[in-house]
Amino acid sequence: MDGAALTVAALLALAPKGPHEAADRGPRDFRVHAYELELSIDRAHERVAGRERLHLRSLQDDLATIAFPLEGIEVSSVAAAGRALPWAVAGGSLVLRPSQALAAGEELEVTVVYEARKPKGVTFGPAVVYTAFETCHWMVCRDRPDDRATFTLSIDVPAGETLVASGAPIEARGQTQTWREDHPSSPYLFGLAVGKMTKTTRRSGDVTFEYYLTGEPMDEPWRARVFADDDRMLAFYVEKMGRPWPRAVYRQVVVDGGVAQEVSSFSILGREGLDPRLADPQEDWLVAHEMAHQVWGNSLTAADWSQFWLNEGITTFMVAAYKERRWGRAGYERELGHARQRHQAAVDAGLDRALTFPGEYPSFKMKRAITYSKAALFLDRLRTAMGERAFWAALAAYTRAFAGRPVTSEDFERVFAAATDVDLNPLFNRWVEGP
Repeated sequence: MDGAALTVAALLALAPKGPHEAADRGPRDFRVHAYELELSIDRAHERVAGRERLHLRSLQDDLATIAFPLEGIEVSSVAAAGRALPWAVAGGSLVLRPSQALAAGEELEVTVVYEARKPKGVTFGPAVVYTAFETCHWMVCRDRPDDRATFTLSIDVPAGETLVASGAPIEARGQTQTWREDHPSSPYLFGLAVGKMTKTTRRSGDVTFEYYLTGEPMDEPWRARVFADDDRMLAFYVEKMGRPWPRAVYRQVVVDGGVAQEVSSFSILGREGLDPRLADPQEDWLVAHEMAHQVWGNSLTAADWSQFWLNEGITTFMVAAYKERRWGRAGYERELGHARQRHQAAVDAGLDRALTFPGEYPSFKMKRAITYSKAALFLDRLRTAMGERAFWAALAAYTRAFAGRPVTSEDFERVFAAATDVDLNPLFNRWVEGP
């Protein structure tokens, strides 16, 4: 079949109907569709406190209890419709009991007041406070990638400091700034950075790049060298995704250390991963990886954690593909060589797993060897089996069809199988579902 002939409508018709189950996160009993958070940060004591409104909708009849993981968060009060709501802490979760059980489709707005001391996922740096990944440790939420919601954040920003958060700024009253994420996103992608930062803005076609630098040096020549190829990266990803970039503005926040984290609408990049580019322009992996995540990971998000190779593996492969375009075939082979070494380390340790393995890994390094490296190698095999035209047409069709939606390996396989007459079952059976 000619992959270029695939249409978004046809692919959506092939897609399974209804919400995806996240088997590793329990029943799909309700969904939070909006978070509104008023957050305060106590830097001296490394503490955060919040007043948070959660707008949720029942997905079943007779929903009598609602539970959220606490992850060290200390709750002081819970209310609904202006009245106190019965709550308890059980098994490390906040358990709420509405006055009446909710019917399917019925909505409830809950307000939770809480604090968290030295929460995981928050770095209290000397110049900037920023979050990375562990969202449900500093706000009440559900750690389910398929539970996509809008997010509104209000926070006091001291004079002389700057805030970057998920979404875009919508209001400033005195020192209080409010940002809103209108694109429903997975909670792990909510984030912020606030502190002393210098800002540079430049435009590339229809997209505005904003750069926020902390620490030393904070000069324009450093920024220009480290982010020299942003235009090329953006153009390559837009070409391969077959649709416009999902945001009008893409922000990159540079902090000290080695952090590398995609956030909805922006990325947090550690200087340790950026400085090597000053000596070697081909050391562009970090910038390319987090930019790619704005599409494969943020816009198209794995439906549950066992499908996370769809975020990390595709992104790792796309970085290699970008390097092939920018630096030649040697750049591509170099990235795949790194992937082979990392995957082989897992094989040698007896820890080779299917890409959709739902169990625990002994270390994050071993997990990365599968969800990043093995997944990238699988995509290279898929590219070879299908041929250039069909493979890239399928990737674009997949990206267009599932933008803004949770995705599964079955979704991915269905699109790619429809783009070629080659039997892909052996590849998917071996790499994705087995051994």
